[in-house]
Amino acid sequence: DAGMKVENLLTAGSYNELATEKQVNEHQADYASYKNKQRSKDAKQDRELAYLNLKQDASDRINAPNTFADDMKGNSFGITFDEVSSTNISFDGEGMYMAEGLFTEKTVEDATVVGEARDMSGNGGDKLVRLENGWFVAASKAIDYFYLHVYKPDDNDNWSWSQLCYYYHTNFDRNDIALAADGTNVHLIHGYSTSNIYYRVIDVLNQTNIDISSTIVDSVLDTTQSALGNVSIIRNGTDLHTTWSSRNSTYSNSINIRYKKGIINADGTVTWGEVEQVTKVNTSGIDIQDPSIGIANSEVFIITQRKQNNPNSILIFKRTGLRTSSAYNWSYEYVYHGGPYPQSSPCARFVPSEINGLEQGRIGVVWRGRDSTDTSADNIRFSYSDDIGETWSSVEKVTSGNTSNQLQPNLTANKQGEFIALWAGYDNSYANIKKARRVESWGVVTVVTNNTTGHALRPSSLFDLSIEISEPLFVYQDIENDKVGFYGTWMEGSESPTTSATAVYTLDSTDYVGAFVQKQGDVNIDAYINDVLMDSELEDDEYQFVKPLNNEEPITLRLELSRATTDNGDSDKVTRILGGIA
Repeated sequence: DAGMKVENLLTAGSYNELATEKQVNEHQADYASYKNKQRSKDAKQDRELAYLNLKQDASDRINAPNTFADDMKGNSFGITFDEVSSTNISFDGEGMYMAEGLFTEKTVEDATVVGEARDMSGNGGDKLVRLENGWFVAASKAIDYFYLHVYKPDDNDNWSWSQLCYYYHTNFDRNDIALAADGTNVHLIHGYSTSNIYYRVIDVLNQTNIDISSTIVDSVLDTTQSALGNVSIIRNGTDLHTTWSSRNSTYSNSINIRYKKGIINADGTVTWGEVEQVTKVNTSGIDIQDPSIGIANSEVFIITQRKQNNPNSILIFKRTGLRTSSAYNWSYEYVYHGGPYPQSSPCARFVPSEINGLEQGRIGVVWRGRDSTDTSADNIRFSYSDDIGETWSSVEKVTSGNTSNQLQPNLTANKQGEFIALWAGYDNSYANIKKARRVESWGVVTVVTNNTTGHALRPSSLFDLSIEISEPLFVYQDIENDKVGFYGTWMEGSESPTTSATAVYTLDSTDYVGAFVQKQGDVNIDAYINDVLMDSELEDDEYQFVKPLNNEEPITLRLELSRATTDNGDSDKVTRILGGIA
């Protein structure tokens, strides 16, 4: 009833853009709490149903007093996977497959990207990306230039940064730039003068260190704007999604958000759609700016700042599915309503369900702002949504205090689904790069750099959930040491498909084991209990294994997987085990 009451209040428009900060955030928090409880209940019911279905399948198939099963999707009972004793086994949420992980931990502390303290501003668009071969590419800016830098090994496996290429034009004028990786290519967008948005793609393996302003053909994504702000780009398969803030003659009184989608063709060219005017505010003193774009379950979302004397807010935009307003062409929702207190510089990331186990994944947003407690200094703030922007958690203050500004926030996440915030935090006269990690709540703040005579500013992190990181990878601007620096700790290496693998499980004591092992593709399986080969039959894509023992004893079930070639990669896999013991 309480949940329905909140939904009815919101549907009736009990808070709108003229509502007070307290009204909006109280209603929003109540609604988010109600929806999160409902989603948690639904997710729990789904997990319970999957588990019960697995139990029923085992009971239907196995004529034994005790059954066991593993559906390779996180549901199992009566059987325990022995990771230490298993070899060349990987899981992808659909099954286990044959692959060898060749990884070592690599730590870099303040490596020099370039020996100049170049501009790294624009926290909503990525300035650091990783290629599929393990190289990194970073972007930096100067008055009439932008530069691309590559971090790669030499023939002796010694890694270092070097300049990849550069762009020169007097009309670049320190406009923003953002990157997106694609194999060993980098897609980039950047501003030009006050009027145009350009797109280029860089073939990193074959690029030479030259001026690309005329040697690489650009696509003009937008023209005839009268002012440009920050840009952001993300790739989703063969789709490119780009956004930027700008002013034009149609909405000349305000800065607004624009968007354009491109489709990458088989030959590497991109077919671009039309520019979409996401917001259409045209009131002096109101600007929608600082976009940060993301993809959540194939839905495009853009997080922005609404800058106004009152209300100041952080917003999310999606084409459909949220609230509507005559000021916006896309639907929207408040991430946070700041009332008279400034809120700015959002950075957003989406962590999918296969990482965090949430039904729809989680969007996390970090920004800087003030509130009724800390009115004189900016602090780092955070909120999240588990329903692709429909509702948002109560704001979490990563930092607090009313004396020193905490600025330029950036957000990343690790493979455990933990968000990590980075920012430039002032202590007395100078700023240093700081960080904090969120597990269930935000942990202690750690100071990364140690500058005492010049600022450390504008961190831009790598967001790549395909690699294991211990510490966030980021680049930043170092005024004191006159450079762009790079930090990070990650697992370096790759996963290589193999023609054989061993999966080991432990079972309770028994003198008889029977099992059905379902496979997909080219997988041959021999099964052993306590090193004794089990009798087997193969019917379609399912093996049936049985074996009696002379005595009752604890059981080690060993599956030896093999295949003729690795041509099918991770498509050859075991997808389910059902079994029983006497």
